[in-house]
Amino acid sequence: MGANCFRIIRMKILLTLFILFFSSSVVADDIKDYRIEGFSVGDNLLDFFSEDFVIKNTFEEGYDHLDEPHRYYEFFIFDYKESKNYELDKYDTVSIFYKKQNNSDDYIIHGVGGKIIYEEKSNTCNIERDNIVNELSKIFDDATKIGPEIFSHNADKTGNSTVDSVDFWFKNDDLVMVACYNWVKPINYFDNLKIQFLTDDLNMWLVGN
Repeated sequence: MGANCFRIIRMKILLTLFILFFSSSVVADDIKDYRIEGFSVGDNLLDFFSEDFVIKNTFEEGYDHLDEPHRYYEFFIFDYKESKNYELDKYDTVSIFYKKQNNSDDYIIHGVGGKIIYEEKSNTCNIERDNIVNELSKIFDDATKIGPEIFSHNADKTGNSTVDSVDFWFKNDDLVMVACYNWVKPINYFDNLKIQFLTDDLNMWLVGN
């Protein structure tokens, strides 16, 4: 079976698991009521991992383009080829944004996202994103849906790398984002489909406000 066929089948499996994953929380109206790979906004990372493991797998340089690059930290777990450091059920990688409290050892989660990686350019991402969005529209009754909307990623100063996103805004301005990330050189990232749960403050930091 060719690599492209495998990827399409994998994405269908992802969609099925994603729908089942959310179906038990159809009445919830807070992003803290949802989990990706067992992690939820509001959790303490140290309940899952050692502090050494969190620090070792925290990427600190990725947000140097922001005015306040270290307001949040991004921790990664991978189940992808040689980068594997953790066993994941549904995604190639999971990224978790945390904010270490000033007067404690807590690492509180403010955002969590699951990512499926595309090593080759494909239109599969938009198809699967739209399928997921259709299902989420049935679940997030009280959220405001915006998109799809394409914008340049602020990490690429050329403006050529884009995010094709559909957003679900909750009443407290927290955000669920389902997006296709399309990267071009000199940014050396693979295209990907990402599902993210972000607090309002974290999202505003990410967009540079």
